[in-house]
Amino acid sequence: MIERKLSVGNISVEIYYDTESESPRLWSPMTKFVMSQKRYDLPNEIDFPFHDYDSWEETSVELFKDYNWVFPVYMLDHGAPTLSLRPFKDKWDSGMVGFVCLSMSEASSNFALGTDWDEKARQVIESEFEEWGNWMNGNVFGFRVFEDTEEIECNQQWGFIGNHDTSGLMDELKAELKYKLTKEQLTQLINQL
Repeated sequence: MIERKLSVGNISVEIYYDTESESPRLWSPMTKFVMSQKRYDLPNEIDFPFHDYDSWEETSVELFKDYNWVFPVYMLDHGAPTLSLRPFKDKWDSGMVGFVCLSMSEASSNFALGTDWDEKARQVIESEFEEWGNWMNGNVFGFRVFEDTEEIECNQQWGFIGNHDTSGLMDELKAELKYKLTKEQLTQLINQL
């Protein structure tokens, strides 16, 4: 499905929702998602036995045995589910659904010495959670570039997760069009976004 069509000179760009993108959880993430909710199929990447525990507190105590950073995950279910690392103010339609965890072994394999590990862990957890949330909510895009006069497709790229500026889509689109448009035309096209 097309999200947007842009054109300048003899070049047109179509930005699409990428409905066939694979989950970023398949790309060797550093964190583990450990969630459970009766009505939704949320990731439980370590097959944690939620049924063996009576509370979220007991669950977190158990997770802290293997993970150094354990962040709670909350869900607001009012129409479409929304997940967050911070609690919602709506006490009727929201609650905890699990955790995002990061182990010391994963951190030590990926963080530079001298790094503020707690801060870096928070950044990694928030980043991977946000990326997965964007993917889950369909905020994944691709683009196709055409030369209008000949209706010839020049290029296409897919799998940009999140907004156009931070996902890399804008950078790739600019690189693709740098030699096809003048600087003014490129600015005009980008301003249409």
